Amino acid sequence: MMTKPWHKFYDYNVPYTIRYPRNPAHKIFQMTAGIHPDKVCTRFYGTDLTYWQIREQVLRMANALAAKGVKKADRVGIHLPNCPQLSFPIWPSCIWA
Repeated sequence: MMTKPWHKFYDYNVPYTIRYPRNPAHKIFQMTAGIHPDKVCTRFYGTDLTYWQIREQVLRMANALAAKGVKKADRVGIHLPNCPQLSFPIWPSCIWA
């Protein structure tokens, strides 16, 4: 395997590569929310959101978009700063993919 310049800064027990599951991101998120619903998924400015709370927000956003007539393959613009709320409109698009 070809080493990269940054590998020399890795701790001895950190692998250069890892195996990723061959599942789409939304499936991994749904599995994690089912297995660890009460674990913290996001911590932002002192506020913790669990996987289940984010899942609920994502489903609300998906339902709101569907109620507005948005369907699979439609394009929706998102204008938000880099914050946890940015994930709420993005994950529904993964659910419909």
